[in-house]
Amino acid sequence: MNITADTAIDSAPFDSSKPANPRLQRAAALQDAGRLDAAIAELQTALDESNETTNPNEFQERAMLAINLANIYAASGLSQEAGELLAREKSLANKLYQSIHETGSAIEKREVFRAYTQLRDLHTQVTLVGGPAPEISIQHWFGSDSLTLEALRGRVVVLEFWATWCKPCQATFPKVNKLYNENKARGLQILGLTRHYLAYGGTPEARRSELEFIRDVAEGHNLDFPVGVAEDTETQMHYGASGVPTVVLIDRKSIVRLFGRFSANTDDPDFDRALQDCLNEAA
Repeated sequence: MNITADTAIDSAPFDSSKPANPRLQRAAALQDAGRLDAAIAELQTALDESNETTNPNEFQERAMLAINLANIYAASGLSQEAGELLAREKSLANKLYQSIHETGSAIEKREVFRAYTQLRDLHTQVTLVGGPAPEISIQHWFGSDSLTLEALRGRVVVLEFWATWCKPCQATFPKVNKLYNENKARGLQILGLTRHYLAYGGTPEARRSELEFIRDVAEGHNLDFPVGVAEDTETQMHYGASGVPTVVLIDRKSIVRLFGRFSANTDDPDFDRALQDCLNEAA
């Protein structure tokens, strides 16, 4: 599912060995049946019942409820409600993380920080859709001279955030190459954006070594589109793209139209429709 101005928020589900909350299951069935108002009521009740828990083991379920409720808010055209909900839950997650930072176990801290990160990123994304695309800050390019969104204004731009260690990212590269080659004559520009992960904050030698590795990965996959490497997390944070692969569709007027994720094995009708809409629009 993708974040658009009138559809739902894209979010990967939390991994959990525990059974899903029954209200979450009922809400999913109601959403599938097109009963969005009833699904919202079901999830809101579940969220109210969970209270503002300070138990790290319970917070993961609360975050799942909040994310799914935000999904359905956005699917119902209630983007403001989705943003307010995510902002509140993000703040709660941050407070909980701070409270357990010194005394919590490594697992507790990891799970709460993961919930905070996902809520934070979704909040960033839902507030970006329909507004101007933040400029990218990229220090190194492969397959192109330096690029900016301002210079690409008038073209349809797809940003794909990826990482060398992300196997799902690399599995999508043939599909992304095909998409680019089929549509570049119509004004599509794809940018594969990554950053220093292994050498983040490391020595100049370590960063040079990682740059060579990134170039080798890009060349090994025969990427036809430019690959940009950021020195830090700035651009990633501007787009709420901590999770990879994350895809951002930007129209010819440099307006963010959609967030999503490419998949190697499944099609995304929402993305395909939005892309064609953007390509058919005048600059």
